[in-house]
This record gives sequence, C-alpha cells and structure tokens, in this order.
Amino acid sequence: EAGEVLIGELQCANCHEGAGSNPLSRRHGPDLTEVGQRVSSAYLLEFLTDPLGAHEGTKMPDLLGSMSDRDREEAASVLTAFLRSLSQEKSFPRWEEKGNPKKGKVLFEEVGCLACHASPSEGPSSESGTGLGSLVHIAGKYNRSSLAGFLHDPLRIRKSGRMPDFHLTRLEATDLAEYLLEGKQPEIREPKPELEKIEKGRVLFGQLNCVACHSLEGLPEAKPALAMKNLRKDRGCLSAKPQGVPDYGLSGFQRKAIGQVLEEGIESPTPERVIKRSLTAFNCIACHQRDDYGGPSTRLKSSMKSSQEGLGDHGRFPPSLSLVGAKLKPGWMNKVMFDGDSARPYAHTRMPSFGEENLGFLPALFSQVDQLPEVKFPEIPRKKRGEMRSAGHKLVGDKGLNCVACHLFDGKSAGGLQGLDLLASYDRLKPDWFVPFMLNPAKYRPGIVMPSYWGDGQSTDKETLDGNATAQLQAIWHYLSYGQGAPTPSGIGNPGTNLEVEDRPRVYRGRSRVAGYRGISVGFPEGIHYAFNAETGAL
Repeated sequence: EAGEVLIGELQCANCHEGAGSNPLSRRHGPDLTEVGQRVSSAYLLEFLTDPLGAHEGTKMPDLLGSMSDRDREEAASVLTAFLRSLSQEKSFPRWEEKGNPKKGKVLFEEVGCLACHASPSEGPSSESGTGLGSLVHIAGKYNRSSLAGFLHDPLRIRKSGRMPDFHLTRLEATDLAEYLLEGKQPEIREPKPELEKIEKGRVLFGQLNCVACHSLEGLPEAKPALAMKNLRKDRGCLSAKPQGVPDYGLSGFQRKAIGQVLEEGIESPTPERVIKRSLTAFNCIACHQRDDYGGPSTRLKSSMKSSQEGLGDHGRFPPSLSLVGAKLKPGWMNKVMFDGDSARPYAHTRMPSFGEENLGFLPALFSQVDQLPEVKFPEIPRKKRGEMRSAGHKLVGDKGLNCVACHLFDGKSAGGLQGLDLLASYDRLKPDWFVPFMLNPAKYRPGIVMPSYWGDGQSTDKETLDGNATAQLQAIWHYLSYGQGAPTPSGIGNPGTNLEVEDRPRVYRGRSRVAGYRGISVGFPEGIHYAFNAETGAL
C-alpha cells in the first residue's frame, strides 16, 4: 500500500507508462510560469543545486547529483536564469499590507496547518516519527507579498492539490504569511539575467526531462522512459545511491515498498483501496478517522478548538469518515470538499479544499462503497402532509423533544448550545443514516452528547403521533424537507432562564447547555458551581 501511494506521490507515471488506472497515479509539479516573481533567486539557486538539502522532505528529486561540483553549480545557475525569465512579462499580484504575526500564529495552530507541518522554526527531526513537513526554508524562499498570495489561492500554483485551500481571507493570508516569515523579507526582484544563460537553461530544462512534471509552452514533450513493467527494484531511481537518474532521497523502507509493487505488478485497485490511498495521499487521515485507520494525533488534538465547548470533542474534532458515503448525500459532499461550505462553523479547524480536479471522483466512490440498509419512508397522502409537518414542527421545538436546545435552526439559536443547524439536515443526510442514527446516536458517534429519544425503538414523547417512533422520525424528516419554508420551531429565540443562588444551594435537573440532556447543575452561595451529566457521569 505504501509503495502504491509513493508511485503516485513521486509522479512516477509522468515518466513511466503503465502505472495502472488509479486516478492518483498521475500528478503535476507546481506551475513555474511565475516562479521568478514568487520565489527569491537565492533560494531557487540553492534548491536546484540541492533540493533535499534546501527543503528536507521535498518530493522534487535531485537531478544534478551525478555532476561535478563545478558543473552542478553552473547547471543550477542557468536553470535559475531560465526560470526567472519565464515571469519577466507576467503580472503577479502584489500584497502591500502588513500582517499581524500573533493572529497568524493562532491561525497556523488552529485552522489545520499542524496536520501536515511542524512549526516554522522546527525541522522534521524535532518531530520524530510524525512525518510533518519542515517550514524552515520558507523565510528564505518568499517575501510577504508572494507568500500571502500563494496561501490565499494555493491551487492556482499547485494544481495537484497537496497544499490545499483553507479559504483564507486576504487579511488572514497576510497574517499567516507574517507569522511564517518571522519578520524576514528576502529580495525577489533582481536584474534581468543574461540571454545566453537563459538559453542554456532552456536547453538543460529539456535535457533533464523537467517537462515531465512541469509542462511549459514552447518546450518539447517529455521523453519516454522505461515502462513500469520493465523497472526493477534496487536499480535506477530505486538504487541506494542513484547515478544519472533522479534522486528522491528515498529511505530503505520506501525503496523496498516501491520495489515490492514492481515485483508483484500493478493491478487496478478496488474502490475501497482507491479511497484509502486517496485519504493517505492527501493526508485526510491526519484529521479524520475512517474505520480502523487515521485520526488526529494527541499533539494535533490539543490544537483543535471550538466556540461551543459544551459539544465536547465532537465540537472540536473533524467527524469520522466511517460510513460517510451512507451518511452524506454526494451533492453535500461536493459542497464541503470543493465549495467551502461547512456544517460545523463552531469548529476552528477548517475543512480544506484539494480541488475538484483532484478528488472529484471521491463523493461517488464513498456512496458506492459505504452502505447501510435502505430506509424508505412510506409516501404521505396529500391530506396528511399538514398533520405530519405540524408533528415534526412540534417535536423539534421546546414543546416536544426540544432539539433546538442544542441545535441552531436556520442560523438562529434557542439560547443554549449552537450545534449543527437542523435546517441543513435534509440537504446533508441520507434517510439510510438519519433513522438508525436518531434511534441510537451513541452507536454511530461514540461519546456524543446527543441523547437517545427512541431507546429500544420507544419514543419518550408518548403523545405526538401516539408515540410511534417510526412515524415521529418520518414527521421530523418531512418537516425538515421544507427547508426555508419550514415554520420556525417553538423555543427559537427564547432568552432562557437564569437561576439565581441566594443564601441556600440550588439544584437544577434537566436539559443543560453545559451538561447535556440529563444534566444536573448545583449552585452554591459562595459562587462556585458545577454541573454533570447524569447519564455518563462526566463533570
């Protein structure tokens, strides 16, 4: 599995035919047409001379390693001149405003950067075993303007999407750039290089087959190389010390993993394996758990915050992707993955966009693989629809099951917790998930603060629709299907009640914003109060 992922991530298919039908098998390097205006010449020269030394962990191979020191320096110099010349006539956007590094630090630590990167002053060695990418090179590579522009729209430069779009505002991008640069501002614009060096660099760019990963107008197409089926382990790029071929700085494990794939042959992967490789390649598993793999590390969990602490860990951590295809409608998954929509605005960690071009196949694949028993509500006769809508309206409000005590409704709160907006449920969820989840929330999301109103299939509301659990669930589903046309449930906008403690302690038992559905709150005259969940014992 590791070898299959590496073959895609190292872009082997760009040079070698026969990498299989995996949609991740072919990707492209960054767009170089503006590199001269984005990246400092000093860094570009250093990076081309020794990619792995300049940026530890980079996927860019060393192409000059078999040259003498003198030839290596000359080759890097002419390549730098050529790449800088590509953007001489380009108009790269300028970001003149200065950011706030303190706000940038908060963004870096909370929106999700820590899932893939160590702190800017730390290299990978200080985060042993985590696989985090080093950012120590950033301060010598970009200035504030070029880094902010990249962070604001990374998919424009890196179309293969491994650096995702976090939907930063212009100000947020500037704040984050200021923090990452630590006050340093390398010079990017320099005198125009000599035409002779530019031409030498253009020729060398083609000779080194750089066009295999970085296609440029006016340059020949990539040179064909050995087909995958003819490659052998411990040779070429997989040698312990590659000579005359790209050197990726592979570890012994990585070379062994790729070699095993070459020995056994590349087969068309099953849908389940495509999902697993996709979540690995794009590092979704750093934040999300699916089945028995992935999930945030203890280190990452500590940085995940929420504006609704009463929701517990489910308000801070990204949701599980187990059975996500049976849970979410493909249209909603597309909105979340590619359009920046969010059902959890209270979570500070953001869902990044990797681009529809890269992962557009994933929602349909999730739906194909993840299955629950089909739930089909019986059709409601026209004359009964009003009754069912009214029943759903009552059940959701504070005169029924009081779902609004912990959930928003069309962006409005009942004064308690502000969990997932109920009005989005019909657009988001499939009935196949909605019904079993409502019957037993803790089974599908262990540790959730949401109570079970239909334990053992019996409703806690014995009056509405005669207490029939199936009918009540259909009524709620039918009511939510009206979307913006659904009448606002009772309780929304209510200010709530404060319990004042005077000379004796007070005890309150019931729904609690802090302690959940079976909350018990105790207040003391001394001003020290506590609450606990009587169902779980959590303080």
